[in-house]
Amino acid sequence: LGVSYGYAWMLSKRWNIALEAGVGLFHTEDIRRDPTISDREDEYIYRYRRWTLAPSKMELSFSYIF
Repeated sequence: LGVSYGYAWMLSKRWNIALEAGVGLFHTEDIRRDPTISDREDEYIYRYRRWTLAPSKMELSFSYIF
């Protein structure tokens, strides 16, 4: 799930520049090991599921119109 916003500027009759940015909501799974347990012992693995809001898109473009 995400949303983006952009804007374009006309530099001259044939040249344009556009800027666009977006953010997304990501569902991630993370697996972590307990750092307090040594490598020789049985270890517990923790599984985390979470939602993360993060940047998903950044665009800068130049265009020439014929």
